[in-house]
Amino acid sequence: MKASAMDLEQVSRLVAAESGVVLGEDKAYLIRSLLTPLSEAHGGTLRGLLDHVEADASGALRQEIVETLLNHETWFFRDPHAFDALAEDVLPELAARGRFPIRVWSAGCATGQEPYSVAMAIEERLPRLRDQVEIWASDLSDRALARAQEGRYTQLEVNRGLKASLLVRHFEEDGEHWRVRGELKERVRFGRLNLAGPWPPLPEMDVILIRNVLMYFGAETRVEVLERVHRLLRPDGCLFLGAAEGTIPDGEAFALARNGRVSYHRARPVEV
Repeated sequence: MKASAMDLEQVSRLVAAESGVVLGEDKAYLIRSLLTPLSEAHGGTLRGLLDHVEADASGALRQEIVETLLNHETWFFRDPHAFDALAEDVLPELAARGRFPIRVWSAGCATGQEPYSVAMAIEERLPRLRDQVEIWASDLSDRALARAQEGRYTQLEVNRGLKASLLVRHFEEDGEHWRVRGELKERVRFGRLNLAGPWPPLPEMDVILIRNVLMYFGAETRVEVLERVHRLLRPDGCLFLGAAEGTIPDGEAFALARNGRVSYHRARPVEV
């Protein structure tokens, strides 16, 4: 696919404006590769595709470009020590305080494996809390959310991180796929939310998992999202980041906590 440096930069600006995700110059090959099928349907060049974007008042083509370039990779029980910390420390402590309902938000849930993993961890290790924990999940991608809400996965997808015993208990065969059982699916509330854009009204949260998401944002957007997260968390609520994102500095907003091999962050009270 033909693509000038100027056109590649325009795509990067478009994606950043719509999602907060930064595609650097090193991602030029990725833009060319992923957008080739879409470009072929609009003149065969990236310039032709961008011209159609500018002429498309509905914004649908713009959204399709963003959807195509976002990274939706995820798997069940990704970084399993985080789920150990939830089940062993965080959720039991919140329950002991009588803080109900306990709300857990999977922000940037992609195709849903993370929130379903949270639901399974509760079902398996904290069944007494199954009706006292609300699991919220959101993503920018309509395409990913549709798959998450369907709860239908290929054999390859369930093989990534999911034990056979959990597969048998919480999924049912659906042709060549596996579908999340209804009782587990009903425990997760899905909705569209752009972390880098305006947020709709949300209730206070006790736990927020925003893992392997901030690493794709620019520095300013990361700071803004973390400020919003802190305001949304109840005092002593917990924030989990992805292993690849490291930790945020211990300071006025968050205090570092550990469980075995995983670190997470407790929200300090907001001073008025």
